Amino acid sequence: MQQDYKSTIAATVEFAIPVLKSEAAADLFDLCSIASPDHIPYDLLRSFHARQGSGAVTESGFSAILKELCDHSLITAADDGDTACCFDIHRLVQTVRQDWMQAYRDSSMRVVSAAVETAADLFNFDLLRNVGSACGSRAAYYASLAPHCSSIAKFAQELCLEDSEDLGLLQINLAEYLYETCKQSDGAIDLLCTARNSAKSDVLKMRATVLLARFQHDKDIDAKQRAVAELADALECLVPQMDDHFYEIEAHSIAASLNIYLGRYDEGRERLAYRRQ
Repeated sequence: MQQDYKSTIAATVEFAIPVLKSEAAADLFDLCSIASPDHIPYDLLRSFHARQGSGAVTESGFSAILKELCDHSLITAADDGDTACCFDIHRLVQTVRQDWMQAYRDSSMRVVSAAVETAADLFNFDLLRNVGSACGSRAAYYASLAPHCSSIAKFAQELCLEDSEDLGLLQINLAEYLYETCKQSDGAIDLLCTARNSAKSDVLKMRATVLLARFQHDKDIDAKQRAVAELADALECLVPQMDDHFYEIEAHSIAASLNIYLGRYDEGRERLAYRRQ
């Protein structure tokens, strides 16, 4: 019965996509298909559409695209008293479209890449470089975006989006948010390891290593020792001409703290001396 219902949904979606009036509408539907299904924020949809640079950039034109998707029952305005701000997509509709996107990976990559770029730009949670991340006034903003950015990042990873610095940045920002705000250390560490392993940028690798080390402060001695070794390796591999020294300095600071905790006072003082330079 469930399979018959899924087949019916698949047929409905297959019929609706070709009759949409614009590629922009189809792209927005695909974005909704890889976001979290409930309460997709208007700002995420609007920013994605603007990044695509596809035709209707006025508010009225964009609203017409959303209305068209709603008229075809591909998405619905969220029924929570705040319908102008977010939208829902049926889980089976989402599953059907994700299956199609997986099957036609090359055709889907453009939209997925743009979704990742948009999410990374909006979800700029970075306590070192963006001190506003910690402001209480931003809590609702990040909370509204987090499940959707996480879903987009997960789908992009499954689709094997390659050579994407934006995906690495998004995963690292999500990891810091999960650890600092949601206290989900295991999920944060998994995301950081994934991002570090795939990152091409020295800055991203350093930031992931710094955060992994910072998250080890409440772990056992072995974990702290591994973190110190990883920080030392990362600092040794740094390109001397790298312009961004924020995370390099933070790496020395955390290495100093961990070394002192481990009783390696000379190493700790060396790291602190570098941080004061």
